[in-house]
Amino acid sequence: MDFGPLILESRGRKGDTRVLVRRGMRTWLRGLIIGIVCFAASPAAALDWETLAGYSSDFGNSSFAYAGVGLEEPVSNQIALRPRLLFSYLTYEFEEEGETVEAEAPAVTMLLGLKYQFRPDMSLSLFGGGQVKRTRFDRDNSDTRNDDGGVGQLEYYYQLSPKADILVLYTYTSAEHFNWGRVAAKREVLTLGPEGDTILSVGLEGIGMGGEDFTAVQGGPLLEIRHRPLNGSFLLSFGPKYFSAEDTSETRPYLSLGFYFRF
Repeated sequence: MDFGPLILESRGRKGDTRVLVRRGMRTWLRGLIIGIVCFAASPAAALDWETLAGYSSDFGNSSFAYAGVGLEEPVSNQIALRPRLLFSYLTYEFEEEGETVEAEAPAVTMLLGLKYQFRPDMSLSLFGGGQVKRTRFDRDNSDTRNDDGGVGQLEYYYQLSPKADILVLYTYTSAEHFNWGRVAAKREVLTLGPEGDTILSVGLEGIGMGGEDFTAVQGGPLLEIRHRPLNGSFLLSFGPKYFSAEDTSETRPYLSLGFYFRF
């Protein structure tokens, strides 16, 4: 949704520039992967993993799937390092001169972040990194676009009360000039099980995104089921989604599923 010494390809450049982009991105990503592996090998870091995965679709115009893994290692009472590796797969379609064009974009994103804990109920994380991404268009003259580039991400978390919280996410990708933002607020409403280990929360979310290829806005109810002993969450959200691209403009329902585990 989606840094370092990157050489970015401008539209229309050919030959050597394209080769330098690919080599630069691959070298940078190999270095970051090696760094994360070495970091994870330390006993302290190995105890603080996070895994996340999800899928979202509006049943026609676009879909997005992702899976990732990350680490959080405190370096002081208020600061922690947060390397993260994400795999994603985006599909969308639009009308262009009376023809339906389908696009698919697999990507690998590597991020390195710093988390600052302002106080026990409030934190801010800033990430920087890069992505390797190819966007393939199914036209009569089928073509592929190189969308390797830099990625920046922000995460803000605030515990409004012992049972309510708010999460703000924002991501920018340089290659497609793509912006993605999400605001979600929820509150615990029910505990289940003999010891109250399972918690049900409800809330609302709003998401906006846009770049060179399309723009979209969506929002609606949010449901979270959290299991305390496993430290894992299942999230479900749905509502209307407005999608616009080229000659396409349409409102459809969307459904999102998410999983998050920390151990």
